[in-house]
Amino acid sequence: SDRLVLLTDGRIAQMGSSEDMYFRPLSGFAADFLGSSNIWDATMESDGSAMLVSGDRVKVKPEAFAKPGTKVKTMVRPENVNVIRPGDDESRFENRVNGKAIDTLILGGVIKHYVQLNNNAVIIAQELTRSGRRTLTRGQDVKLAWHPGDTLPLPPTGRIEG
Repeated sequence: SDRLVLLTDGRIAQMGSSEDMYFRPLSGFAADFLGSSNIWDATMESDGSAMLVSGDRVKVKPEAFAKPGTKVKTMVRPENVNVIRPGDDESRFENRVNGKAIDTLILGGVIKHYVQLNNNAVIIAQELTRSGRRTLTRGQDVKLAWHPGDTLPLPPTGRIEG
């Protein structure tokens, strides 16, 4: 099918292609329906960034509804979150957060790292499994990073007003 209709509580949550729903979800519900997502409450700032409830400030993809002071949900897919290891060039990423590893799962072709931020929120980073790739150990300090274009602001109500 070239068009999908996603329903919630008998109402249309989003219509479009699977690519639209995956890369441009209109709500947290739509974002989680096709794949896993890291979603946090945030408030938009005057410089176009979002202040996460963890106290971390991240740059987000611009959206017309996301004006300064607006409460939003921010979403980044786990495959877009990079684990910064010693020797990695972290300067190529504008969004960076620090946390502690709480779990690492090897799931066939992918590794999922679960990292706790300073407010107890958890972020998932997903990497391809490769021979010799070191997994994170529980309690290890971790730096994670991603690009602003991979961070979508979503309306907290699940609907873009206007």
